[in-house]
Amino acid sequence: MEPFRFKAFSVQHHASTMKVGTDAVLLGAWSAVKGAQRILDIGTGCGLIALIAAQRSTALVDAIEPDEASVQEAAENFASSPWPERLTAYPASVQDWDPPYRYPHILSNPPYFSGQLRSPVPGRNKARHATDLDPETLARHCLRLLAPNGRVSLVLPFSLIPRFSQAFRLAGATPVILKPVKNRHDLAPALGLLELRPGTHILQEESPLILHDGQGARSPEYADLTRELYL
Repeated sequence: MEPFRFKAFSVQHHASTMKVGTDAVLLGAWSAVKGAQRILDIGTGCGLIALIAAQRSTALVDAIEPDEASVQEAAENFASSPWPERLTAYPASVQDWDPPYRYPHILSNPPYFSGQLRSPVPGRNKARHATDLDPETLARHCLRLLAPNGRVSLVLPFSLIPRFSQAFRLAGATPVILKPVKNRHDLAPALGLLELRPGTHILQEESPLILHDGQGARSPEYADLTRELYL
């Protein structure tokens, strides 16, 4: 498999349980990572979200992933990037991760296919099905690892926004910003970009991000959001 080439870096993703995808690009491009001194990427896969975070900030980025083949590939992608000194891949689950510091910003494209058709590939099941990491577990450990005034940014299927929001409320955080994502303007939202912070906040729902026009080309707003990423 050929590497996926972005403007500033390339990503090998043949060995990772999760390949390069629009959801990861959207989360990396949308999240307010500038100014964070440390960032945690939970379930990094091939390392794409961590790489975008490194490009868009000056942070030290920790990328954790329980699948060993994915960790190795992420580490290789980090080593060949322009920011190898700021990116580190660790073979760890969020349940076991306990560094001696807390994070101003946590990013995750979490598993969410619980109850849906499972993949015949075991690694992909572990990466994408909520068997080892359900919303409640993710929320609890995000709050454990988050700095007091930190933020968590997630990309999720739009239909699962209420469940994840409730899980984080129970853990002590509430949604601050929701950005619906539509493939076309005439379709219902497929994804949601969600930012959460500790405490109680009023949710700001932003206007939907439309990905494609009627001819299938990137919309102007999608092109603008990703202008520093895509070739």
